[in-house]
Amino acid sequence: MNESLAERKARLTLRIQQQRLDLLSAEREWLSAMAPVDAGWGYLARYKWVAIAGSGILATWQLRHPGRLIRLLRRGPLVWSAWRLVRNIRR
Repeated sequence: MNESLAERKARLTLRIQQQRLDLLSAEREWLSAMAPVDAGWGYLARYKWVAIAGSGILATWQLRHPGRLIRLLRRGPLVWSAWRLVRNIRR
């Protein structure tokens, strides 16, 4: 009886070790895949006060000039695509 329990314990120990190795491998893959997201998040975290102040200024400006923001939102995608086109042509 003790031998079978010892064998089972050994099998389970090996299985646990293999699972730990699999987890370490998955963690490395996850960290490498998420590195750009972490970098972007760090960038946002550094400038959060600028974003908060900018959103407050934008909200105040929107209350004073309601039509301008709508016009900017319509033109925004056009300006963005033009900027990307110019940037890609320069490369």
